[in-house]
Amino acid sequence: MYPGSIDYPLKETDLLNGPLEPTNQNYALAKIYGTYFTKSVAIQDDLNWRVFIASNLYGPNDHFDSEKSHLLAAIISKAVAAKMSNSKYIEMWGDGTPQREFTYVEDFADWILFSSKFLDKLPQILNLGVGVDYTVHDYYKKVLTELDLDIEIFPKITMPNGNRRKLMDSSIAKSFGWNPTTGIKEGLAKTVEWYLNNRSVV
Repeated sequence: MYPGSIDYPLKETDLLNGPLEPTNQNYALAKIYGTYFTKSVAIQDDLNWRVFIASNLYGPNDHFDSEKSHLLAAIISKAVAAKMSNSKYIEMWGDGTPQREFTYVEDFADWILFSSKFLDKLPQILNLGVGVDYTVHDYYKKVLTELDLDIEIFPKITMPNGNRRKLMDSSIAKSFGWNPTTGIKEGLAKTVEWYLNNRSVV
């Protein structure tokens, strides 16, 4: 939803302040439309409707298939496949340098329940992220470590990197009590365990 060229933590006021990343422009436009439509109706009809802009989410019950999966779920499914086949390498799209922010899904779900008691006090649009980002390559290394895999990460540099960085400023949400508690190591362990126990049905 945010402009594609911003390198600092994104504030809600940065929406519509620059061109979108071309590789996900249509997806972004749909989300922007939904956001401002919701905001307009809430103001017009005096409704306690709010838009939460979450960072990338991950966790159990994610989409792990190649058609729908996002970065972390895709890495997990590829890494497990590599382990099962005794592969010597895992393929990574792009050069691995872009930075991404991931929030554990249960922290986000807890916030939805918690904030439902005071929606009228919240701004119309609110960022929700953990406030920490890592490179794509870092995420590959973290997943491989969780699976006790020591294999080569092979960059496929013909594939696009996308935005160089996606990190949000969630300070406004924090002032209302947003406090995600699941670190990336714990969250990945839970997600990998869930996938290993359920991969035959996802």
